[in-house]
Amino acid sequence: MNLSVIIPAFNEIDNIFFVLDELKETLAHSNFINTYEIIVVDDHSTDETFAKIKELNENNVSAIRLSKNSGSHNAIRAGLSICTGDAAFCLSADGQDDPRIINKMIP
Repeated sequence: MNLSVIIPAFNEIDNIFFVLDELKETLAHSNFINTYEIIVVDDHSTDETFAKIKELNENNVSAIRLSKNSGSHNAIRAGLSICTGDAAFCLSADGQDDPRIINKMIP
Protein backbone atom coordinates (compact mmCIF):
# COMPACT_ATOMS: atom_id res chain seq x y z
CA MET A 1 0.00 0.00 0.00
CA ASN A 2 1.09 3.53 -0.76
CA LEU A 3 0.05 5.77 2.13
CA SER A 4 -0.34 9.53 2.31
CA VAL A 5 -0.18 11.14 5.75
CA ILE A 6 -1.65 14.63 6.02
CA ILE A 7 -0.55 16.74 8.98
CA PRO A 8 -2.29 20.10 9.43
CA ALA A 9 -0.04 22.40 11.43
CA PHE A 10 -0.37 25.84 12.96
CA ASN A 11 2.55 27.18 15.02
CA GLU A 12 3.84 23.69 15.78
CA ILE A 13 7.59 24.27 15.58
CA ASP A 14 7.99 22.84 19.11
CA ASN A 15 6.15 19.61 18.28
CA ILE A 16 6.33 18.83 14.58
CA PHE A 17 9.76 17.19 14.49
CA PHE A 18 8.89 14.86 17.36
CA VAL A 19 5.70 13.87 15.52
CA LEU A 20 7.58 13.38 12.24
CA ASP A 21 10.23 11.22 13.89
CA GLU A 22 7.63 8.98 15.55
CA LEU A 23 5.64 8.76 12.33
CA LYS A 24 8.63 7.84 10.16
CA GLU A 25 9.69 5.20 12.71
CA THR A 26 6.19 3.70 12.65
CA LEU A 27 5.99 3.69 8.86
CA ALA A 28 9.45 2.16 8.51
CA HIS A 29 8.37 -0.85 10.58
CA SER A 30 4.97 -1.40 8.97
CA ASN A 31 4.35 -4.67 7.15
CA PHE A 32 1.53 -3.16 5.10
CA ILE A 33 3.01 0.08 3.78
CA ASN A 34 5.29 -0.07 0.75
CA THR A 35 5.81 3.64 0.23
CA TYR A 36 4.55 6.76 1.91
CA GLU A 37 4.41 10.50 1.61
CA ILE A 38 4.00 12.93 4.47
CA ILE A 39 2.38 16.25 3.63
CA VAL A 40 2.56 18.95 6.28
CA VAL A 41 -0.03 21.61 5.55
CA ASP A 42 0.98 24.80 7.30
CA ASP A 43 -2.12 26.81 8.20
CA HIS A 44 -0.31 30.13 7.76
CA SER A 45 1.73 29.82 10.96
CA THR A 46 3.41 32.85 12.47
CA ASP A 47 6.37 30.78 13.66
CA GLU A 48 8.94 28.90 11.56
CA THR A 49 6.94 25.70 11.09
CA PHE A 50 6.76 25.96 7.30
CA ALA A 51 10.35 27.12 6.76
CA LYS A 52 11.82 24.36 8.93
CA ILE A 53 9.81 21.62 7.23
CA LYS A 54 10.92 22.91 3.82
CA GLU A 55 14.54 22.79 5.02
CA LEU A 56 14.26 19.04 5.70
CA ASN A 57 14.79 18.29 2.02
CA GLU A 58 13.47 14.73 2.37
CA ASN A 59 11.93 13.01 -0.65
CA ASN A 60 8.88 11.70 1.18
CA VAL A 61 8.17 14.77 3.33
CA SER A 62 6.71 17.90 1.77
CA ALA A 63 5.08 21.07 3.00
CA ILE A 64 2.53 23.41 1.58
CA ARG A 65 1.39 26.68 3.13
CA LEU A 66 -2.12 28.08 3.06
CA SER A 67 -2.39 31.72 1.99
CA LYS A 68 -4.27 32.59 5.17
CA ASN A 69 -5.16 30.91 8.44
CA SER A 70 -8.16 28.76 7.52
CA GLY A 71 -8.42 26.10 10.20
CA SER A 72 -7.41 22.46 10.38
CA HIS A 73 -10.32 21.16 8.30
CA ASN A 74 -9.35 23.33 5.34
CA ALA A 75 -5.71 22.34 5.82
CA ILE A 76 -6.71 18.68 5.68
CA ARG A 77 -8.75 19.27 2.52
CA ALA A 78 -5.77 21.00 0.93
CA GLY A 79 -3.56 18.02 1.77
CA LEU A 80 -6.12 15.56 0.45
CA SER A 81 -6.34 17.49 -2.81
CA ILE A 82 -2.65 16.87 -3.59
CA CYS A 83 -1.90 13.51 -1.98
CA THR A 84 -1.12 10.54 -4.21
CA GLY A 85 -1.44 7.52 -1.91
CA ASP A 86 -3.89 4.63 -2.13
CA ALA A 87 -5.19 5.79 1.25
CA ALA A 88 -4.80 8.92 3.35
CA PHE A 89 -4.32 9.21 7.09
CA CYS A 90 -4.68 12.50 8.96
CA LEU A 91 -2.52 13.09 12.00
CA SER A 92 -2.35 16.07 14.36
CA ALA A 93 0.90 18.02 14.52
CA ASP A 94 0.78 18.59 18.26
CA GLY A 95 1.45 14.99 19.27
CA GLN A 96 -2.02 14.20 20.57
CA ASP A 97 -2.42 11.37 18.03
CA ASP A 98 -0.20 8.31 18.37
CA PRO A 99 1.19 7.42 14.90
CA ARG A 100 1.36 3.75 15.91
CA ILE A 101 -2.41 3.56 15.50
CA ILE A 102 -1.78 3.38 11.74
CA ASN A 103 -0.71 -0.24 12.09
CA LYS A 104 -4.00 -1.06 13.82
CA MET A 105 -6.12 0.76 11.26
CA ILE A 106 -4.60 -0.80 8.15
CA PRO A 107 -5.38 -4.51 7.81
